Amino acid sequence: MRSRIVVGAALLAGLFAVVPTAAHAQDPVDLAGAYVLDESGVLDGDTSGIEAALDTLYAEAGIQLFVVYVDSFDGADSSAEWADTTAEISGLGATDALLAIATDDRVYQVSVAEDFPLSDSDLADIEADRLVPELRDDDWEGGAIAFADGLRGEGNGSGSLPVWPFILLLVAAFVGVLVYLFTRRARRAAAGESKLASGEPTQKELDQRAGTVLVEIDDSLRTSEQELGFAVAQFGEEATREFAAALATAKTHVAEAFGIRQKLDDAFPETPAQKRELTLQLIGLAESADTALDAQADAFDALREVEKNAASILDSVDAAAGALDARVRATEATVAQLAGRFSPAAIATVVDNVARARTLLQLAAASSSTARAAIAPAGGSKNGQTVASPAVPVRAAQAGVAQAGQLLDAVDSLAAALDRAVRDLDEAVAETNRDLAEARAVPGAELESVIAATSAGLAAVLPGSEKNPLDAIERVERLDETLGQALAAVRDRQAQEASARSSLDRVLASARTQIATGEEFLTTRRGGVGTDARTRLSAARQALDEAQSLAATDPVGALSSAHRASSLAQQGTDLARGEVDYFERSNADRGYSGGLGGSMSTDSILGGILGGLLQGGGGWSGGGGGSWSGGGSSSRRSTSYGGSSRRSSGGSRRSSGGSRGGRRGGGGRF
Repeated sequence: MRSRIVVGAALLAGLFAVVPTAAHAQDPVDLAGAYVLDESGVLDGDTSGIEAALDTLYAEAGIQLFVVYVDSFDGADSSAEWADTTAEISGLGATDALLAIATDDRVYQVSVAEDFPLSDSDLADIEADRLVPELRDDDWEGGAIAFADGLRGEGNGSGSLPVWPFILLLVAAFVGVLVYLFTRRARRAAAGESKLASGEPTQKELDQRAGTVLVEIDDSLRTSEQELGFAVAQFGEEATREFAAALATAKTHVAEAFGIRQKLDDAFPETPAQKRELTLQLIGLAESADTALDAQADAFDALREVEKNAASILDSVDAAAGALDARVRATEATVAQLAGRFSPAAIATVVDNVARARTLLQLAAASSSTARAAIAPAGGSKNGQTVASPAVPVRAAQAGVAQAGQLLDAVDSLAAALDRAVRDLDEAVAETNRDLAEARAVPGAELESVIAATSAGLAAVLPGSEKNPLDAIERVERLDETLGQALAAVRDRQAQEASARSSLDRVLASARTQIATGEEFLTTRRGGVGTDARTRLSAARQALDEAQSLAATDPVGALSSAHRASSLAQQGTDLARGEVDYFERSNADRGYSGGLGGSMSTDSILGGILGGLLQGGGGWSGGGGGSWSGGGSSSRRSTSYGGSSRRSSGGSRRSSGGSRGGRRGGGGRF
């Protein structure tokens, strides 16, 4: 699925390529045995604090962490590639981790082997909770130490409980499992293994299912080959390229499935466990192929529905495009006003939205013209070129208008959010000052350090805060969260809940704004955004949902979840911006230009858009034909048994995807 999306996205992104300012490239480095390598000079030659944390990490969790500071990751196509290459040429092993920090670019990247003992989710939590807050404050040493401490905490559990009781428990459990398995096997042998555990099919049922799905998918392959031929004739080769690729992949899966069936039928019998595993694998392969072909059949059914209603859909699209044309100038004025009031960082997610919207509306107009030529009484050609079907350019016009509208809406949304943040910032500062007063009233020196840190943090945030109120309010809320955690030790539960309630609505509003900003940015530039940013934004949405569900019953927990949602959303947005920068810079380096008259043909652009449309991307749901993201019924039938496939959640930050050479890990801006 990723490859299909990327083909279309890469073509679309060529419209918006921007040639970057030249910079000195920093190539991946060989650590040559060094645990800390500071090529940026931010540590002033003192690595002792970090090395002590690395020694503790290795002693307690068996994990070796290597840290490298450079100015930029520009020596590679992405930060992930830079870090992975550095790890590989430095000979890092399965329990080694690399933390790479580009101090000028303000980007970090973690690279670990696929077999590294911590999951991607664990690493993401450590990055969000430990690493990023320190890096945002330019505490380069503190960031590495905090990351090492986070790895140590996850790598050895609590780090304080004795190990031997757990070993004894594991041994006892293992013996119990052996006894259970022995007696269960005896019972099953005596009973003839008539049925597996509750709800699981017997081997006989699996055999019957395997035979059925093999026949069905073999027939479906033959039908799909015919459907592909019809689709090529109707929509052209460019529009059906993904269908052809899906069919080729399905054929490979089906060939593997038949190979398993042959193995099961040969003269060398398998054990019952082997036979069951192979049969389930066979069913999974067949159904995976069937699902892929179903998706393509559904997409082309939807295109045929578009073709039937092309004229009425185009009328709706053209009307919507006209309305957006009238909005462009007003939105351009809004962006200019925002630029006069706020810093470039505050409006970075929308600063080029008007230019992008104009280009998309031009593309939509060209696509609409092509489609109308195809449905004209004497149609079928335009400028001497045959137009196979109006459906493809109709969809392209829909997508262009839909995304142009989203880009303009995002400007209005951010303007409202910035105005609200200006008002809320005063309240957030007042709340933090009230908590500071409460902390200063606590006898003793227990809270002195957090009081000093909070006071210093406020002093650093407030000057110029009106230029980026969204960032300022998030930093103030993070300071207040840390202070609140310290005060929790001296507050009773009722006081904690009262304090949480007083700021919960404001923090929830901030989280919603951060998430909306990130999601709008991703939606309108999704061709250049990979898995890391999407994962952070999805986690932010989940944290916000959790906060809202806890608000009435557990305001303290809700506040914590809301803070986490804001932090994750900010990370996701920063990641998305970084990935789009890489993506467009890469396209600029390849010579793609930013308009319809560039080096890319209109046909290629339309084919690229269609590649995204066939995956259900976009957002048009205008009249005259219903939603373009679905519709029509598949001419093929889905099967009911499911094998599951494991998808790596690591992935490269580059939208062009591809393997990371057996490595994984996240990264982002700070």
